[in-house]
Amino acid sequence: MYIRPVSDDFRWAAVIAELERVFRTRNMRDHLELLLRFKERYDRQSRKLSGMSRPPWTTESLVELAAVFQVEPFTDMYPVAPQDRRCPHCRADLSPREVATVRAVFSDRTLHSCKHCTGRWLVLKV
Repeated sequence: MYIRPVSDDFRWAAVIAELERVFRTRNMRDHLELLLRFKERYDRQSRKLSGMSRPPWTTESLVELAAVFQVEPFTDMYPVAPQDRRCPHCRADLSPREVATVRAVFSDRTLHSCKHCTGRWLVLKV
């Protein structure tokens, strides 16, 4: 997975707070629990945490989730596309046999990936 680099002076506090609000309003308890663990261990996260039932979250995990839920400053990381059969990046026609890969499904959105160009986009449910 490619994540655009974030500058060294980037402040995570606002992104973490917004993700916490999003997870609470959506009643995403598992995600909230993981976020709070990340928040507590942000400065001292290490390999020893890999013994958890789920792998520990990294800054890349937060960037990915912030982009999926369109949290500032990651609102434009993934374009929002209509639910059609064309990739918004390469405009490839994704016929039924070449369906885009669904990366993540949430109650109000899905994250898709094109098999031709590996571009990613969101489809919002109305």
